[in-house]
Amino acid sequence: MFVALLACFSGIPIGLQLTRPPEVNGQNCRVDGILPAHTVVLIDQSDPFDQTDVDWAWQLIFDEAQALRKNGRLTVIGINEEDPDEGIQVFSRCSPGSPKSANPIFENPQFIRMDWEDKFEKFMRLEVSELMLNKQSPVSPLAEHIRGIQRRSDFRDTVGNRRIVVISDLYQNSNAYSMYNSGLNRKKFKTALETMEFPDLEGVTVALFRVDRKRQLKGSDLIQFWTTVLGEDEHAIVEVIRD
Repeated sequence: MFVALLACFSGIPIGLQLTRPPEVNGQNCRVDGILPAHTVVLIDQSDPFDQTDVDWAWQLIFDEAQALRKNGRLTVIGINEEDPDEGIQVFSRCSPGSPKSANPIFENPQFIRMDWEDKFEKFMRLEVSELMLNKQSPVSPLAEHIRGIQRRSDFRDTVGNRRIVVISDLYQNSNAYSMYNSGLNRKKFKTALETMEFPDLEGVTVALFRVDRKRQLKGSDLIQFWTTVLGEDEHAIVEVIRD
């Protein structure tokens, strides 16, 4: 009776009022451990970036965050030469959801807007800027970092939607395989992946954003190479954001 009266006076549907959102922690992640989605953005900072690059990169990452399901996690990492399985993690937080979709009985739309502004717009921008402008790496072990992402405990196949966004010129350059020396040799690269125990990527979407560095290898050839290796050989769903 009380709920019916509340619905009548508030104009909020009864079904919405009775749907209590899952309990979350201070990072907006569900305390029951369920992770509906996880997007990991890998930034290859092996070449210099400037402030203009930071601006478009942050906007791309912010768009990825807003595309997440509520309580889905966004993580941003950079290249870590010494520990590619870990990378340099500069940001990781779960989506608070849309203020427009908030249940006003249990949630405060204003607090949700503040979370987006304070954590994703301001704090994340600062961390992405610091990574891109001040933490340049001498190498770009892209495959090793993708392997590391797949090994994360919060990126297992129990996660609803798994997505890796790679912001890079797409030049693999590590001791295992270097495109500067070997070019786009699929057979050699596949052998290198097997040696490093590269995992199967079935169920994972890998989105490629190619940064044009005006090098010898053509951008279209790099995109085709990675699409073939990750998609056909390792069973990922490959999406090209920018070629």
